[in-house]
Amino acid sequence: MTSVRQGETRADDDAPPEGARPRRGLHASRRRVLWHVAALAIYGLALTTPFHEVWREDLSVVAPMYPRFEPPLSEQQSFWKWIGESEQRFVAWQVSRNARVLLAEPGRLFDTEQCYPTPEVMALGEPMIALGAVGAPFWLLTGDPLLTYNAVLAGAILLAALAMYWLVSDWTGSQPAGVAAGLLYAFHPDKLGDINHYYIHDTAWTVLALLFARRFFARGRWLDALALALCCAMQMAGSFYPFVSATLLAGPILVWLGAHYGWRNLPPAPTLAAGLLVGAAGYWIFSPYLAMHAGELLATRSELHFASGSELLPGGGRFPGWIALLLMAGAFAPGRERGLASGMGNPRWALLAGAALVGAMAISGSSPEQMPPLYRVLSSLLPGLDAIRRPNEILSGLHICLSILAGLGAAALLARLPAHRATLGAGLLVALVFVFTVRPAWLGLEPPVRYRALPMRPADPELAFFESLARGGNTGPLLEVPRGGIFLEAHRVLLTGYHRRRSSACVNALAPQTAEVWDLAERLPDPAALAQLHAMGFTTLLAHHPARLEGGAADALAERIHAASRQPGSPLRRIHGIDSMTAYEIRLPTGRSAAPVDP
Repeated sequence: MTSVRQGETRADDDAPPEGARPRRGLHASRRRVLWHVAALAIYGLALTTPFHEVWREDLSVVAPMYPRFEPPLSEQQSFWKWIGESEQRFVAWQVSRNARVLLAEPGRLFDTEQCYPTPEVMALGEPMIALGAVGAPFWLLTGDPLLTYNAVLAGAILLAALAMYWLVSDWTGSQPAGVAAGLLYAFHPDKLGDINHYYIHDTAWTVLALLFARRFFARGRWLDALALALCCAMQMAGSFYPFVSATLLAGPILVWLGAHYGWRNLPPAPTLAAGLLVGAAGYWIFSPYLAMHAGELLATRSELHFASGSELLPGGGRFPGWIALLLMAGAFAPGRERGLASGMGNPRWALLAGAALVGAMAISGSSPEQMPPLYRVLSSLLPGLDAIRRPNEILSGLHICLSILAGLGAAALLARLPAHRATLGAGLLVALVFVFTVRPAWLGLEPPVRYRALPMRPADPELAFFESLARGGNTGPLLEVPRGGIFLEAHRVLLTGYHRRRSSACVNALAPQTAEVWDLAERLPDPAALAQLHAMGFTTLLAHHPARLEGGAADALAERIHAASRQPGSPLRRIHGIDSMTAYEIRLPTGRSAAPVDP
């Protein structure tokens, strides 16, 4: 058995207490294994409710989309539906692309295919590296962008539930309380209702960091120190909102851990190693962003959206739920050590302080545009806080604290039951939390979240088009004209996940290089503009002419480009075309040209 400081006994040690019969320890171990299996089954069943409609479709073609609006739609609803579907295409591309690049070329992680020739363009948006890391095994198995993305969404939600289950079980020794807390945490409507921005709600790494931080303070093991460093790095690599939230939570939790276990008991070597690893990861992740901020490419937001306190009240989108509140009350019931692992110490006040800090950072006093005082102070000290758009999402840390407190309360309530009713009480508790949180349709209830299947895979002729270009030796960066709105640009960016070529298609990024490209593109087919674009590295001009989407202007541009390509000595040469697009090689002043793909 691993030694534990201050006489602490661990809930996961299989050895029986002194003087007990070995059979009792074996029975406890078997019971824990059964609860582990039950947790997996319960969380898997909970996943089927929101994903049911999507999982009936071909997951290489569709992705989940939250149906916020039911038809008929107003003009404003149609606009937000269009925006949401566009953003889902972009996020699906970046998550699956990060999974692929982490495996094949991690050195060019920030140098994405979109917005060519802007370097390290990923630093103009959210990194989503953590979800990419989750998707790496799925990419190895499938090699398909949408299959990978669908697996990542389901896997990330399951990981969140299991992380909370592990933490609460570890802190309380009660697996049923862990199952309940995992349901409240991973399947809350606020966490699942914004599926096309799930990276904002990807906070499982903070939960795991809390788990390993306590274990490291209690045991001082190298393995816990390294796991803590990895979880901190993964949370930094996900999104800025949960990273800021995790940073706020870290203060009260570290104070509690230091007071309970003692700072002097931390072994120096693993402590230093963990700190260095976290610092190195932070430098690697944030240095491109700091460079963009120093170069004034990350613009200061004129409008920041903060949360309203009413969102946390009954009827609000972030209301934790009545059953969660009832269980949280149990964490503050008399008998302060009841339901906690021996020697654990009670973290309830540290969690409450962390929740208060997160709320002070993200909740505005009067209007969503009014900056809270704490945010104003920190944004004047920390570069980048003035560049994020939705500080209200920092409230994800509040959800972590409330879920843990609910788990502690559940364990305290179960600990009060007589031994002969413990199993029945645990089963009823988990069943109640499942029903009130998931509200499964097969029980005749209305689930709080149900996704619809959004077709996203590019059409087969488009995929075949790029395969033909590659077979003909045309593989360089693409200048795609005319520039489309967010929906068309998102579709073109998603296409890069299949053909893997650099492209001028650009979503959610503004940079001087991008502006220069479009200034030149407006002059096409002027040979001087083409020469400058070629000097930037573009080898192929891709003229889109979808009259049904863009109207006559796109077709007129396509006609001018085609006419210019037929002129003697033109720098353009048509190499392939389908109904919706035509590719032209931008020829080098000297040297060999690629062979035409079709007549």
